[in-house]
Amino acid sequence: MEVKYAGPKVVLGKNGIEFDNSKDDKYIYINVAIQIYNAFLHVYDDKIYTYDTHCKRLNDDEIMDFIKNNFPNYKQEIKKAEDRAEWYFEHEMKNVEIHKDMLSSAEYETWVKNVKLLKNYVLQRHFNKNIYYLLIDKISECIKQSSTQQMYFPMYQNFVHIAHSIQCALNEDPNPKTSKMDIYEKDGKMIVGLDID
Repeated sequence: MEVKYAGPKVVLGKNGIEFDNSKDDKYIYINVAIQIYNAFLHVYDDKIYTYDTHCKRLNDDEIMDFIKNNFPNYKQEIKKAEDRAEWYFEHEMKNVEIHKDMLSSAEYETWVKNVKLLKNYVLQRHFNKNIYYLLIDKISECIKQSSTQQMYFPMYQNFVHIAHSIQCALNEDPNPKTSKMDIYEKDGKMIVGLDID
């Protein structure tokens, strides 16, 4: 599989297909996550890692090239992401079977057809999600290795989402780091700060 945009979360049920627009495809965060990760890959004299918010967006091929070039075990990571996506699809099919006795035959057939119809969509979303969390885990590792104590992000939705994901990854680590997220104003602009203990 390759990284590419799928769309919002799909909700499959006996009555049809709905899309939950409040659940974005993690694909939209991958570009920014790569740029934040890139900030840790440079050598800095003053140990201030910076990210240029005006940098070029990577296309899908460039994202996959980045993964291949920066993750030595990328084939295993890609396979793991594919397996997890396939597991989620199988879970959806089992969910239909669990409810089979409560459905009319038309409802059952509709649900099964819809799950099968959207298989590639569901697989792509979950593949993107797994690649996103692979990047978040790597950023978390970089933070721990570099003893980073503060990170600041522009107050844009994608950055806030990523800051929150980083915070969760740091907290869920076997050797967790506590962190606190705050909103600041600097030079008339709102920024999000992540303080890490």
